Amino acid sequence: MLEEMRAQIAAGKLEATDIIKCALGIRELEVKTYFTLLDGSMQVQEIADKLQRNRSTIQRSLTNLISKGLATRRTKSIARGGYYYEYEAAPASEVKKMVRAALDQWYEKMVRFLEEGWKKPK
Repeated sequence: MLEEMRAQIAAGKLEATDIIKCALGIRELEVKTYFTLLDGSMQVQEIADKLQRNRSTIQRSLTNLISKGLATRRTKSIARGGYYYEYEAAPASEVKKMVRAALDQWYEKMVRFLEEGWKKPK
């Protein structure tokens, strides 16, 4: 992921979604899945249809988003019996805080390195 980011920086093609991917440790599809969920809660197949991806691929994407706190899963009951899952994006305000925290942490580390730790690599 870092090599990809370096190449994009060098080419002047770094996008906000690239920073989000790096800051949150997620892939392109997970970014797309998250932004799709911002439209409202959905079932896996609805997301798969919108993103034109296969259901199992979206399921993996959702599992990763949930593990990172970027989405939640709720069980919904069916009147005649049974259940299904609906997925919802974490509030954008919270995700923005997560990205900002990662960027702030990187910035602090870089400043510290530049001011105190500029040493020849071993």
